[in-house]
Amino acid sequence: MQSDIELYGEARDAPVTVWLQAGPVRVKYQDGELRYLHVGEQEIVRRIYFAVRDTHWDTAMPVFSRQEVQQERDSFRIVLEAVAQNPFAHYRWSGEIVGAADGTITFTVQGEAVEAFSSPRIGLNILYGTEALAGQAFETVHPSGAVTADIFPVAIDPRELFACDFHTLRYTTADGVTVSCAVIGARVDMEDQRNFCDSSYKALSWLPYAYPAVPTGQTYGETLTLSVTGPPRQQMPVESVTRVTLGAATGTLMPAIWVANADEPAPTFVTLNRARDPYLDAVQVGWAFNPAAHMPDDDTFMENTTTVADQAATVRGFAPAALLRVAPISFDSPYPRTVSDPRNSEYFAAAWVAALAGELARAGVGEAGFAVGAGADAVIGALAVLHGCPIYTVTCAGPLPCPVRAFAVKTGESLVLWLVNITDQPQAVQIEGASSQMIELPALSVRQVQMTT
Repeated sequence: MQSDIELYGEARDAPVTVWLQAGPVRVKYQDGELRYLHVGEQEIVRRIYFAVRDTHWDTAMPVFSRQEVQQERDSFRIVLEAVAQNPFAHYRWSGEIVGAADGTITFTVQGEAVEAFSSPRIGLNILYGTEALAGQAFETVHPSGAVTADIFPVAIDPRELFACDFHTLRYTTADGVTVSCAVIGARVDMEDQRNFCDSSYKALSWLPYAYPAVPTGQTYGETLTLSVTGPPRQQMPVESVTRVTLGAATGTLMPAIWVANADEPAPTFVTLNRARDPYLDAVQVGWAFNPAAHMPDDDTFMENTTTVADQAATVRGFAPAALLRVAPISFDSPYPRTVSDPRNSEYFAAAWVAALAGELARAGVGEAGFAVGAGADAVIGALAVLHGCPIYTVTCAGPLPCPVRAFAVKTGESLVLWLVNITDQPQAVQIEGASSQMIELPALSVRQVQMTT
């Protein structure tokens, strides 16, 4: 098994990671966050976490002095103590997360500044995954008691906030699962994070500081209650094998791919989306892509690769004839750092580039320039020679969330399946159909498989 150095370019402390059950809700806990909350096959919430933003909007990541996880068969309790600190912020917080057998999860947190600092926002965040919920109707309940009906947008919403000043958001899925998230102690607004290359809609809460001032001596807290009603009577079995099935040609072609300059000037996507008129008759529209605006962890970077397809579809809506160019593409932090992200130099970079390349191809992007490190050089070289080759659909089913990304490319008479393990654990892949075979993918690996046509 590869070392952290080989995977990420640095030694790491092992994260506290465990899969938990709260009645019908299955959830991944990792270092103070709840991730990938599912009921059956439906992802109901992508992530819940507490964030301290500094004066530059950078996130001061927490260091935990206490993480106690008490786990039962269908319930759990987690006790947390942490300090979030960087050169511009210093904040201490404690929390408790309780998952009950009836599907209710409460996340309570309170905190105070160790030293006074400036911040645009501190509070809990609830991320709703766009792949699961785009087009889903929902309601928000406001402090006055007024209820507003809305829809999670399919095209990326250009507004800064598309839902404002509420304490409860609730929706009911097509199979009758009702999900409610209610916050006490803080104001809640919502933004379409795909504007910033994140694959989610974010309900963001604001503890009641007089922003930007966060003085010492003021302790504030809030409680989020997630409840689920009408879930399936039986829990879905946890699968261990990803099943991959090849489909038909998509009608899109592999983009031109090259090594780009990280300093290449390019607008951000949100700049384009909020000022569309200049691009209505454009021959070419380009923008930069970087998934590191909000959180720097591996899961975030991998899940955010799907966002580029929504960005491309949104641009097509206001610049229908334009060639789409995404460059530079990188994951170095947009905030001041003394060194480049060490993941650029190892397997992580290769897997991230391959996963994103599949999304770029399916989205019909014409050109893509990657500004990542040497870890991805071989993959970029292999992708570059595929320019103009037809892309075929591939479906993946199995573990939730899916640990494998896949796309297929036809070169001449050959059809090659690209498999990407986006996790730090080995994955078993069953290729179904005429080319049926079982493949073991090491952590953060990329593999090409010749298919029978």
